[in-house]
Amino acid sequence: MSIIGIEPAAQGQGIGERLLKPTLAEADAAGAVCYLETFSPRAVRFYERLGFRSAASHLEPCIRAPYVIMRRDIRDAS
Repeated sequence: MSIIGIEPAAQGQGIGERLLKPTLAEADAAGAVCYLETFSPRAVRFYERLGFRSAASHLEPCIRAPYVIMRRDIRDAS
């Protein structure tokens, strides 16, 4: 999965989690660490609930907007 987004009016209904869970389970089964980037502070809290932790913060050079790189370590797939 490369890019995922939920229409703002549909956020907060569990759709994003339902879309991401199969991919995260696949990553766990493969023993893969997951990374993502987000420009949204609200999304940081969402991703933390899925096991991601902030790894770094940067300023995007073209639009001069801050963003967060997040990491989710390998989890036991059993």
